Amino acid sequence: MCEDHVFECVALLDDQSKYFFSSGEIRTKFDIMPLDEVTLEYQLFPLSLGHHDLPKLHIIDRGANPEALKLQFRKLGDPAYIQSLKEEKNQTVSYLIKGFTSKVFVQQ
Repeated sequence: MCEDHVFECVALLDDQSKYFFSSGEIRTKFDIMPLDEVTLEYQLFPLSLGHHDLPKLHIIDRGANPEALKLQFRKLGDPAYIQSLKEEKNQTVSYLIKGFTSKVFVQQ
């Protein structure tokens, strides 16, 4: 068994979206080993009809951000919070990878 990790990651899904309810874990820890493929599946239930942004998903490398499990999603868009991570906690924040930013049309 290989003990060397390529990445130890945290997936943090925005559960503050006013357009979607997310079912299941919104904060998931996983390891990516050499030649591994990781698939994350989320169930999102629309709360209203229309053209909405999908909830954002952040993939965070715990090697660069050791306290990734403690990060608060609602604060990741706050420049002052990001600056405090850099200055006070000496965390690298350039390893936040954002996804799920496209829009979807929900109709009956």
